[in-house]
Amino acid sequence: MHNLVGFFYKGVKWASSLPSGERLHPKPNSYFFSSKFRENDLLSFINWYLLDLFPPNVFINTFLLYLTIIPVLSNMAHVKNGNIQKIDPEDPFLLVPDKMKSQMDLETALQDSAKALDLFLNNRFSDALDLLRPWRSQSMYHAVGYSSMLAMQAGMTFEPKDVEKAMTALKESLQTCQMFRKKTTMVEAITDMFYKQPADDLTEEEMHAELCYAEALLQKATLTFLDESMISFIKGGIKIRNSFLIYKECDDMSTMAKNQSDQMSTQAHFRSGVNMGIGSFNLYLSLLPSKVLRLLEWMGFSGDREVGLSQLREGAASNSLRSILSTLCLLMYHLYISVILGKVQI
Repeated sequence: MHNLVGFFYKGVKWASSLPSGERLHPKPNSYFFSSKFRENDLLSFINWYLLDLFPPNVFINTFLLYLTIIPVLSNMAHVKNGNIQKIDPEDPFLLVPDKMKSQMDLETALQDSAKALDLFLNNRFSDALDLLRPWRSQSMYHAVGYSSMLAMQAGMTFEPKDVEKAMTALKESLQTCQMFRKKTTMVEAITDMFYKQPADDLTEEEMHAELCYAEALLQKATLTFLDESMISFIKGGIKIRNSFLIYKECDDMSTMAKNQSDQMSTQAHFRSGVNMGIGSFNLYLSLLPSKVLRLLEWMGFSGDREVGLSQLREGAASNSLRSILSTLCLLMYHLYISVILGKVQI
């Protein structure tokens, strides 16, 4: 209360010190609606409006001024929508998400990703990126979706600028996913090198973080091959193997979660992601020559075509985020790859 009285007294003193002909400068013109307009100018404008149109009673005018300005500034700085909370410093009328106030929950992130994928498949690429961009540093699905679209663009254009932009986005996506992954101690890391313990104590969010990390790592490995150097091929191969191993762990986690009585609410989305990853690896590695495939199997990969097709069909039949992606993988194999390689079964 004391602060409010002091603030009010300063306003009265400031308003009474203004000359009658030079009270405040901003007039109601286009400057009021420009991007250069600030809260101080709004205060000046309203004070000019009140002192010019109402009788010259400084106390009443100042009281009316604060009754008018406080709700306006409050609405400008705080909007009821939980995702929009602060004003862009470059433009006070352009509201941006307040990433420091709240975090994106998993189910909302999946819904936003589904909307962005729908926009992307309807050729509204800019709208899809704009939907994912604000939360890409706080939500793993926003980060993976955003970087995946840039990676697809880089893969189609092969422009160095697009490739660099996609690699940067994928690196940030991996960092975002790492934030949500389970933190392991040094002892656990050393133990896992000799004996892989079942990851049955992961939370729902940590399981999805593992899946998103594997997807982003696989895409980054694919773009690494564009460098066409021996070092890049080695790095890309290591990333692909790590991605496949994470997918296998996610497959085990999905099997354990499926057998539990209290399944997580996002089980269908997680399972479809595992179907797409395991199915794509098995299907497309099965297209390699048998000698190369045996070498890859010795390194820990698997290339069973029937397993790949069944996994992708299961993912395509589910009503989930990645079902359309599994369908696209099947269409690419049946309509393009199998025809080119002469593996059509009649």
